[in-house]
Amino acid sequence: MMMMLLLSSAFAVAAEPPSSGWLQQQEHPDVKVRLAFTGQIKDGKALATLEVQLDNDWKTYWRAPGEGGVAPSFNHQQLENIAAVEWLWPLPQTYSLQGLNTIGYQDNVVFPLLVELNEQGAFDWQTTLTLSTCTTVCVLTDYKINLSGDTSQWTVYSQRAERFQIARSRVPVQRNTPIEAVWDNDRQLLSLSSAQGIEQIYFYSDDADLNELTFANTRTEGGEAIVKVDHWLETPELSGLEQDQSIAAVIVDETGAFQAPLDITAGAVNNLPTTVHSLPVILLFALLGGLILNVMPCVLPVLGIKLRSLIQSQQKTQARTKFLASAAGIISTFFALGIVVAVMKLSGQAVGWGMQFQNPWFLGALVVITAVFSANLLGLFEIRMPQGMSQKLATQKTSDSHRGDFFQGVIATLLATPCTAPFLGTAVAFAMGADIAVQLTLFVALGVGMALPWLLVAAKPSLVRFLPKPGRWLNWIKPVFGIMMGLTTLWLLSLLIIHHLAPATATPDPGWQTFEQEKIAAAVDDNQVVFVDVTADWCLTCKANKRAVIEQNPVATRLTEADMTLLQADWTTPSDNITDYLRQHNRYGVPFNIVYGPAAPEGIALPVILTDSAVLDAIEQAK
Repeated sequence: MMMMLLLSSAFAVAAEPPSSGWLQQQEHPDVKVRLAFTGQIKDGKALATLEVQLDNDWKTYWRAPGEGGVAPSFNHQQLENIAAVEWLWPLPQTYSLQGLNTIGYQDNVVFPLLVELNEQGAFDWQTTLTLSTCTTVCVLTDYKINLSGDTSQWTVYSQRAERFQIARSRVPVQRNTPIEAVWDNDRQLLSLSSAQGIEQIYFYSDDADLNELTFANTRTEGGEAIVKVDHWLETPELSGLEQDQSIAAVIVDETGAFQAPLDITAGAVNNLPTTVHSLPVILLFALLGGLILNVMPCVLPVLGIKLRSLIQSQQKTQARTKFLASAAGIISTFFALGIVVAVMKLSGQAVGWGMQFQNPWFLGALVVITAVFSANLLGLFEIRMPQGMSQKLATQKTSDSHRGDFFQGVIATLLATPCTAPFLGTAVAFAMGADIAVQLTLFVALGVGMALPWLLVAAKPSLVRFLPKPGRWLNWIKPVFGIMMGLTTLWLLSLLIIHHLAPATATPDPGWQTFEQEKIAAAVDDNQVVFVDVTADWCLTCKANKRAVIEQNPVATRLTEADMTLLQADWTTPSDNITDYLRQHNRYGVPFNIVYGPAAPEGIALPVILTDSAVLDAIEQAK
């Protein structure tokens, strides 16, 4: 009898710490949660974990969710013998969702919890976990959790203790020494620095109003970071905040991840990193990017139209008006593209440079237009149409109307948009993240840049005297221009047929894998160097990079070595995953190439126009 009492007493003492078990709502089966104590008590705090399992690309949020979303939270109904519950947050990731940058977690995440007890003994914890999860839609789900027991009778549950330690190791280390920061209230810029460098940075605050601030367009270089701060209502003065209104930062540097409060003082943010550009500099980039479009491969098909117009415009007055009309067509089309992008952004749609080539109706219209141009240049028809119609078909008959010249500028612009040129990517990325007024200004600047050759001839029509005089030789060169435009028609028609009229499953080039973002981290963990090529069949710059660099030695040989993983993302037709991936890297068009590796897990972005040295140097840095 005595032995039985001793055994009963022993089992009573060695009680398993409580767990909620897996909780799942029938209306939201892709998400389940579990809250469990480890059985450990340190400094009067019981250790616990909140596990969240997310299937099928669902995501949940960090304590400061970014531009959208709601942080997970507890709503306690009863805290008997519990003084407080401290929630620890593992290092998050940034995601682009519905055009918004959000901060959170995907797949599985374990949150360490520190449950502060009033004293050892019995407790009762009744709470509701509210969890916001999103894919293309967002769901707010409540989970009822009731846990009770006697902490003095717990034994340590080893698997849960190990799970807690792993999760705790992923929480940025707390540093009490504040990070000095400077707030420029006029420019709404926050500047801070770290001696160990800054690779990533996130901001948060325990103050509800400050936690609604958005920290956008963060730029880091070495140990400096500058971020644009905004608020949906009005951005407050951030210098001299009260202690209970402090802002903290999570910084990832060469030593790891840590978090610390910001000591913010007022001042001017002048020493911008080179990767942050003021609006005048971006406007200059837009002008240069538009100008360079004139010599990019995308514009070669309209070279015939431009040269023929130059040769025919031997009279100064005629040259000036014709080229002013073409320049107006270019600038007007860029302005119209800016309006379309603004409307798409306001409606929540993803936007990108050259995305119109993903639309079969746009391709079909260009097929018809370029075919008519080609047939006319080849002399297949000479139909005398009404003046308005003939001008729209870029007739070569001279008249007082310049609608045909204007239309040539429109076509030149539309055929140029599949290309991404140096400086163009920076200007477009800035425009996509700017307000509508700045965005339209930058698109007009792109148009002015592309129209500069036309404007130059219009300003100095005497330049036409350096060109050959028109004569019978034009009858011989016209078919050359017609063939060039005909090849453009065939190219556009192939895009329309292959990808829209008779679509087939996209397959990557031999030796390449189909792009999936999850493959990057897996390959890097396996000590592989990952080369990502975001391309499209309508992107002639992509094809030029491929033929001149990627498929040529020494790059081709290096890419076939055993330590390389090659991922190809085909953006020929719309893909939300690829669009989101581009936006994560502040890119809005193709080509985009980036190299990852054990030494560069965040990636080394390559220039728009690839070179052997740029690719090989990035691979060596990433190893």
